[in-house]
Amino acid sequence: MFEDRRKSFFIGLGIVAGLSVAFLLLYLFVIRDSKTPPESVVAPPPAAVDQPVVSEPADVKIFDAPAGDVQQDFSEQPTEAAIRRFVVQQARIFVERFGTYSSHNANKHIEDVLPLATPAMQAWLETQSQVQSSAYTGATMKVVESSLESFADTRAVVSIGAQQERQGADGVVRMYLRGTVRLVAIGNEWKVDGLFWEDQSL
Repeated sequence: MFEDRRKSFFIGLGIVAGLSVAFLLLYLFVIRDSKTPPESVVAPPPAAVDQPVVSEPADVKIFDAPAGDVQQDFSEQPTEAAIRRFVVQQARIFVERFGTYSSHNANKHIEDVLPLATPAMQAWLETQSQVQSSAYTGATMKVVESSLESFADTRAVVSIGAQQERQGADGVVRMYLRGTVRLVAIGNEWKVDGLFWEDQSL
């Protein structure tokens, strides 16, 4: 009877010891590992990606901006069409400046057109001074039509249609004038050599 109890005691003790060892192993390998935070993983740096090399087309030329103002090249001779346009424009400018004056502008209208005229025309222009006075009189000239009548290497004739508004003591008078402007080439410049209206020579 005593031997049976003793055997039962040792069997129970062995079972408890076995359970203790099993629980200890379970704690060490399962429960403890689940509570341990995972080690941080450092991702390797991304591999360098080769950028595509863009090359300029062979026919593209790159120029540095000029340091100063860009100067136009006038070395080439102008075309005849360009000269014809210039001659007509020169005649229009002359007529409008010469036909616009007042008694208060100290004959500036003559001073302005002298550089556009030949020496002979300049001498005539200087005889056309307007009388300066405190009472206002004046005129405004506007060219409304123009055309090239004839053109040669050194001579040209431009037909002009203009409207002039004259103001004086009697009020304002509007006149329509038709005439011609003669121009001559002196060197590389075109100068006015004559102005003729149909009803008078100015």
